[in-house]
Amino acid sequence: MQIVNLYIYTTVRGPQRQDGGYAYVLETMTSKGPATCPDTGELNRVTEHQAYLLALTTAIKRITRRCELIIHIDSVFIESCAEKWLAVWRKNGWKNAKGQQIANVEEWMELALLLDIFKVRFVVGEKNTYSSWLKTESERVKNIVQDRKDHLLSARSRADHFTDYDR
Repeated sequence: MQIVNLYIYTTVRGPQRQDGGYAYVLETMTSKGPATCPDTGELNRVTEHQAYLLALTTAIKRITRRCELIIHIDSVFIESCAEKWLAVWRKNGWKNAKGQQIANVEEWMELALLLDIFKVRFVVGEKNTYSSWLKTESERVKNIVQDRKDHLLSARSRADHFTDYDR
């Protein structure tokens, strides 16, 4: 069975909602060496866990055939939930031990369906060939998002100024 490595990084950290970026590289070995499929994306008003879930589902949807999928990630929480809790949550109707709906239930349900297609294992927190590129590119996307937001706020401020002046 073909092995595909998924290396992923997101700039969003912590439980507060924030804008950010993510980057990933899908890699598989061919007779000519590694073949890669890198990409980046924007994240708007998400928590750290949502950021990883969105980035993971986006990347996994790019895989076109069954394979062994090795997910390289720096989130122990996502790895732990995916490997230990998904089956329990599914069995319990996506509720936690307290009987409450789990956070980010729609994202977890989508990821669970995607992970069912593959033989999956996680590698957590290890540096890899793409670590520097992933961090640099996701930071670049985060800065673009922030620049765009700053530009819109500045434009609104100028519009408000002219509105006040015309009164």
